[in-house]
Amino acid sequence: MDDDRAVDALLRAHGLGGTVYDTSDIYGLGHSQRLLGRMLAQVPRESVRITCKVGAFKGTGVNAYSSLNLHGQVEQSMENLRVDYLDVLTLHHTDFGPRDRYLEEALETLQALRDLGSVKAIGMQGPTRLVTDQAASASCVSNRESAARFAFLFQRIRPEVICTPFNPLSRELEAVDGEEDEVLRSLAG
Repeated sequence: MDDDRAVDALLRAHGLGGTVYDTSDIYGLGHSQRLLGRMLAQVPRESVRITCKVGAFKGTGVNAYSSLNLHGQVEQSMENLRVDYLDVLTLHHTDFGPRDRYLEEALETLQALRDLGSVKAIGMQGPTRLVTDQAASASCVSNRESAARFAFLFQRIRPEVICTPFNPLSRELEAVDGEEDEVLRSLAG
């Protein structure tokens, strides 16, 4: 699609009431953020909420959640989007390195980003079948262990937002064993 047409489509979506825009630095390696940034430059900032996922792309760094990488991803995303802050910064995955080597560093960086006003809220991907199956196949752990990992990290990170992948245009989701719902209910209770 032509870039100008893409920006026009985003402006039309905003004109029709679209207020939440979810992006990531890996979508087009920043190109989609730059297109969204062109649209955002033409609308009042307070009329939109920007959520941005980070962590899927670590660049040349050792871990996507090292302080340098995390800061760099957020700064680059804000530059691409032409904004001074992100409403929600969502962690794309739960790999903080061997034995969570980068977890404490990431927690400190996330707090610093909040303190600076660069990020208003922190989000995590919820423990859905889609996410836990990916984690299970990547690290050979069961869904139950993945859900337990999510619960552990939820307690450490204390996110204000939990995101679950769902596309209403996709085929109907199959019923699952309810384990993911159980984890979310236990955290909320």
